[in-house]
Amino acid sequence: MRKILASVAVNLVRIVSLLLATATTMALSLVLVFLVPLFLQFFYQIPKSWNHNGPIATDPIFWAFWLSISFGPAVLAFLVPPIGNWIQDQGFGVRKPSVRENAVIAQVNEKLTVAAKQNKRRIFQVVYRMMDDDDTNAFAYGSNRIVFTTDMLRKYAAFPNQVDMLAAIAAHELGHHKNLDTFFGTIQNFLFYPLHLAIFILNLLFSWIPVLSQINFLFVAVAQIPLFLSQFLSDFTRQMVEYRADAFAARLLGPKHFADILDDFGKTERWKGGGVLVSMQRSHPPSELRRDRILKEFGHLVSSDRLHAQTVE
Repeated sequence: MRKILASVAVNLVRIVSLLLATATTMALSLVLVFLVPLFLQFFYQIPKSWNHNGPIATDPIFWAFWLSISFGPAVLAFLVPPIGNWIQDQGFGVRKPSVRENAVIAQVNEKLTVAAKQNKRRIFQVVYRMMDDDDTNAFAYGSNRIVFTTDMLRKYAAFPNQVDMLAAIAAHELGHHKNLDTFFGTIQNFLFYPLHLAIFILNLLFSWIPVLSQINFLFVAVAQIPLFLSQFLSDFTRQMVEYRADAFAARLLGPKHFADILDDFGKTERWKGGGVLVSMQRSHPPSELRRDRILKEFGHLVSSDRLHAQTVE
């Protein structure tokens, strides 16, 4: 029942978040709808077919232009995934792995492939990318991307079970793909492109003009209220999303393997708190609680070795 309720909560929040993001994007896309033809007429003659016939609300040209600007990038990313993936590659600042990085990633991928066959799970071909960052992190995006930071590979190179740990991380990120977390993230990300362009144009035009700059600031702030609500709601379900990705990783690698890795993660985990809302919106649950959840869900399959409470020194 808990899994069903979590799934309902996550998907309901996704739908509401997308609707709120859509409202913000459409509101600010109106700026582009009216300003683009206005600027184009300074360079060449605007076709008469672009002129509004009757009320704007019933003008098909207006609606076609508005919807194309609002949803064009998201539709393009959905229909042509390689383009969407490439754009996000540039946005995140990632690169292809080097030769020695590829050697490690190949072992990780091989371990995932073998585990998938043993546990009768289907996985798709992943494209790995590297981010030159001193933060120990990994994440998934697009239709098939998984990213490791360089610090993550360097940090776990000192561990005897480096490949096992990286495979567990990759399996968790695969869970985000399989649960469509990355799909919704990509659509939402591309919904924001027209929004950011509209804000850029508005600030470029009015931020330096007295009085108009204050009006522009208020308009942009009010128009983004649905977006802020969308982000606020999404943050409250992030830990549910992570638990679901953990469950996929446990089924793929085997619960004992994944629980052992969470045991290792917990030994270096730090969290200093920061208030009620900060804790509630924490992106990942504590590794100890993630391990508890795996044991509770797959306890009948997991042996007890290494799955002990950590000693507090």
